[in-house]
Amino acid sequence: MENKFYQQNSDEYIVKRKLLVPILALAVFASLGVHSLINGTNHDGIPYYVFTFLPIGLYTYKLGRNVRINVVNKTVSENWFGLKLSTYNFNAISRYLLVKKTVNLINAGHGVSIAFRNDGKDEKEIEFAHLSKKQTAEEFLAETQRLIR
Repeated sequence: MENKFYQQNSDEYIVKRKLLVPILALAVFASLGVHSLINGTNHDGIPYYVFTFLPIGLYTYKLGRNVRINVVNKTVSENWFGLKLSTYNFNAISRYLLVKKTVNLINAGHGVSIAFRNDGKDEKEIEFAHLSKKQTAEEFLAETQRLIR
């Protein structure tokens, strides 16, 4: 069966991502930071390039983060530029989450996450995707459940 939301890399399935917006945003904020660094403009004594650190950091995190499902080892791992941030076994899954997200009462899409039990501690969640339509999010969740079973 063909995977609509995952790309297969040997025994791992990696969530497909749309990277155009984060790459463009990173380029815009990096160019603004470099321009204000070269230009030397200040705002109340603070150089303008300081205001670009937060967006650059957020979009760099978003670009480097991915989720991998390893069907042989039966693990789900969250990686950032190849460094494993967290790894959980399939048997630690407590529930699947489909969350409607809003910003100031305006629909901002749906998030798909999986919650894992962590040795009697609090549940930890890994967000797999943020999709614009509920039907697409439900299809993504169904494909994720099919891969994990």
